[in-house]
Order: sequence, then structure tokens, then C-alpha cells
Amino acid sequence: MTSAATLDVLLQVLLHTCICNSLNLIDITRLRATCKKMYRAPVFTLTKLDCTWCEKLVLLPEKLMPNSLTTLDCSGCTSLVRLPDHLPNSLTTLLCSGCDSMVRLPAQLPNCLTKLDCGLCDNLMILPSPLPGSLTTLICSECKSLETLPSPLPGSLTTLNCSECESLETLPSPLPSSLQQFSKQERDSGFGV
Repeated sequence: MTSAATLDVLLQVLLHTCICNSLNLIDITRLRATCKKMYRAPVFTLTKLDCTWCEKLVLLPEKLMPNSLTTLDCSGCTSLVRLPDHLPNSLTTLLCSGCDSMVRLPAQLPNCLTKLDCGLCDNLMILPSPLPGSLTTLICSECKSLETLPSPLPGSLTTLNCSECESLETLPSPLPSSLQQFSKQERDSGFGV
């Protein structure tokens, strides 16, 4: 049996038994066909969807995002253009670093999101505003096209990494008093803080 056929059989078993709470789809070359099968699947109770390094993945179907999802990791999906406009309200962790083709995130992020890592997204120009009030970690380092950060930043923010963002000229002022870890751009012109 080929690896593609094995994958198809495995997905059918997983999706029709609905017993898994974590699904890892790492570096799968046939992911486009896989997503079509999952799109037609019955509702399931995934809490974690990991599709890291699926370089041919262009978009994730909204129906692939069950209401039970707490973690979405699509880091390294270099062809991923955008995420679904409506992410599950249960989502607490969104990891999309290294998604070179992504130019924007959904206009509204889930209210209970605590971690957003969108570092190394070369074409990401703007972050949604306002950011969720529950956000504690924001990593947007090395986003070469990122022009601005939302103002004000959430008062719950404890970690902010915006180093090596070439187009970012200023930071929101004042920065949250809750910040414990802060990394800023390393370049000669500095920030207008």
C-alpha cells in the first residue's frame, strides 16, 4: 500500500470514529486532497490541529475548525495565503510563523486567544485591531512588511517580540505595564518610542 493510500485509510478511520483530540498533518505532500476529505467529515472533537510544514497548503477550510479546537499550528506553511475568517472561540494558541504568503490574519481573533506567533511572515502587513484582551504572548519578529502594531496593546500582554521588523517604525504608547519580556527591532534607526 502506498503512503498516500495509507494516509487516506488512516484519515477515514480517524474521522469516522471521532476519538482523536489531536491531529498532526506534518509535511504531507498530498494535503490538498486530505483537506477535501476532512471538509466532508462529520463534526469531531479535535483540540489540536498541527499542519506544520505543509508547504502546498493554500488555505484551511473553515469547516476544518471545530468548536473544540484550542491550538492551531500551521507554522512553515509557506503557501498559506490566509486563515479562515472565523476561527473557533475556543482557540487559545495560534501559531502561524513562517507563513510567507500570508498578508493578513482574520479581522477578529477569538476572545480567549492567549498566544499569537506570526513571526517570519514576510508579507504580513497588519495585525487585527483590537487584539484579544486575553493575549499574553505576541510574537511578530522578522515580519519584514509589518508596518504597525495595534494600539493599545492588550493589558494582559506579558511577552512581546517584534525584533527585526524592518517596516515597523513606532510602537504603541504606552506599552502595557504587564510586559515581562520585550524584544524590539535591532537596527540603527531605532524606534520612536
